[in-house]
Amino acid sequence: MTRPLTLFATTCLTTALFAAFGGPDQYGYTWKDSDEPDGPVYEWIDITTTGVQITGLADDNIVGPFVLEENFPFYWYSVKKIYIGSNGYLAFTTSGNIAAAFPNIPMAGETDNYVAGYMTDLNFAGAGNPGQVWAYDDLERTIFSYINVPYWDAAAPELWSGSNTFQIVLDKTDSTITINYQNTPCCSGSNGPMCGIEALNGDIGIQQSFGTYPVANFSVRFYAPVVPLLDIIDASVEWVTDASNGGHSVAKNGTPFPLHAYLRNTGNQTLEPFTVTSQILNEANQTVAVDAANVGSMVPNQTEDVFFANSFVADLPGTYRSVTTLNGITN
Repeated sequence: MTRPLTLFATTCLTTALFAAFGGPDQYGYTWKDSDEPDGPVYEWIDITTTGVQITGLADDNIVGPFVLEENFPFYWYSVKKIYIGSNGYLAFTTSGNIAAAFPNIPMAGETDNYVAGYMTDLNFAGAGNPGQVWAYDDLERTIFSYINVPYWDAAAPELWSGSNTFQIVLDKTDSTITINYQNTPCCSGSNGPMCGIEALNGDIGIQQSFGTYPVANFSVRFYAPVVPLLDIIDASVEWVTDASNGGHSVAKNGTPFPLHAYLRNTGNQTLEPFTVTSQILNEANQTVAVDAANVGSMVPNQTEDVFFANSFVADLPGTYRSVTTLNGITN
């Protein structure tokens, strides 16, 4: 359901001109464009010689994850993995592809937790398609450049036409998100293009524009609030068994395998003590090992390495999975 906060982003939905600034959203994010005196200065960052080319993009699909060297702070949490959408957006979860008709931002119940740089019906498929995406990541920033990407076009022989070049810059040092538009000419065959950001819960976000084609050499930047407007109580299981999240091979009736979870306070409020439960389930979804532990209070962004007393021993061959649950976090 779209909440009334979408009114914050109605300054430029149907015009050919961009407002200079907008927001805040419920959390406190704002945006400015390069027409604003203290807004971002357009600067295209060429990563075609320093980055890696993303392959596998087609029409209406996502690829990934692209794993960051250092997490990117986004709303009240941080992201480590990025999925690249063919339709001009970056998603931080794999909840599904976003395709026409494109939803307003924010809109809970759709695909959430993403950055829409130039979200519209783009197409990487078809003979001779020149579209490319390049990615670059270091400790301070992550950049995705969409280069010469055409629109999907039902009337064209190869189902594509036009050319769009833009990039999304995620700055890990100050949490800003900058979209640089080198060339994005009219016109898409679907609704959009859209520019905005949306949090993982789906009903917090800010839409900078919808249906507006930026002029060449233009930038938009989203700014995280210094002091959030919402108190967020949240926690996550960052990983289980080991940080790589890879699978393990264990011997039947072999050495006991330890139950282990790594937790983080992903909100901006101190968490009161709670419990964490770890289960190992077999292929029939039956619990074959379980244990619980108490976790003390945690300040924002604090992590907790939880080693459970119980271990798992595989008495039958097969595939097992680990499920870790947080309990007793108020609100």
